[in-house]
Amino acid sequence: MTTHLKDRQPNMTEIAVLEAILVVDLERKYGALIGGKQLMSVLGYPTLAAFRQAHCRGTLPVPIFAIAHRKGKFALARDIAQWLATLRLSVINPSQA
Repeated sequence: MTTHLKDRQPNMTEIAVLEAILVVDLERKYGALIGGKQLMSVLGYPTLAAFRQAHCRGTLPVPIFAIAHRKGKFALARDIAQWLATLRLSVINPSQA
């Protein structure tokens, strides 16, 4: 009997492995800090206005911050990877969300 992917429970190891893969990929492409248009895109916001609205409402899925003497907002690639891994595995098992 085969188990359908949606029927199985993701475990912490799966989350950690997926998160590690995503961290490597994100840091390779963007570096440890992601900002500007790349941040908006990685978080899935189609426009700058949508990103700004989510920020004003406090609904951004990861912590963002400003850096002195730098323009814009930033997030850590590691935080984004953790959010993406959790989000992806919640699709496999919605009860874990």
